[in-house]
Amino acid sequence: MPKTITTTVYELNELSLDAKKKALEKHRDFNTDDEYWYRRVFETWEEKLKEMGFEGIEIHFTGFWNQGDGASFTAEGINIRTFLKAAKIGKDYRTLTGIMSQDWSVWGSIYRQSSHYCHENTVSARVETDYDGNWIVAERVTKQVNDLEEYITKRVRELSKEIYRDLEKEYEFQTSDEAVAEAIIAHELYFHKDGSYAREVHYAQP
Repeated sequence: MPKTITTTVYELNELSLDAKKKALEKHRDFNTDDEYWYRRVFETWEEKLKEMGFEGIEIHFTGFWNQGDGASFTAEGINIRTFLKAAKIGKDYRTLTGIMSQDWSVWGSIYRQSSHYCHENTVSARVETDYDGNWIVAERVTKQVNDLEEYITKRVRELSKEIYRDLEKEYEFQTSDEAVAEAIIAHELYFHKDGSYAREVHYAQP
């Protein structure tokens, strides 16, 4: 024969301190169980990287406490003019800016060498040119292409570490007591007196 069992449930802020602590710990990953928590960080960095001249950007990361964790990005292309201007290093690459003003092309990309990890040391820059003019100038072009490739690789790895730090800060915030409590209250979750989750709550009809 069916029976009706009535139980008392509590909102988070109605629990005792110990029960509230238990509820928060049980729901620690409430805000981070999907990809949305880090989309804001990705979008912010994608805009920054575009302003630096990177195109076709993809950011990847793993985190946060295992060896090999980290973040990095790849780019299908690099607008070299934009990059030199944004980095304020055009004067150091006058030969390259010179040949580009004569309609020769200099382009680049950021590629990943590892298929197992995605920390900053797994990405490098590639810079190329179609210059085939004067051989004396060509030597300077080759040297500056190689130098710029090294510079961009170093800069990309620095930026990747910054991205990872921002992701880590966002994760720490989203899993903080304050953020978890706010999400629990917003989603109207209820608990038993001991802090365990009341999975189903039925309201009696008046």
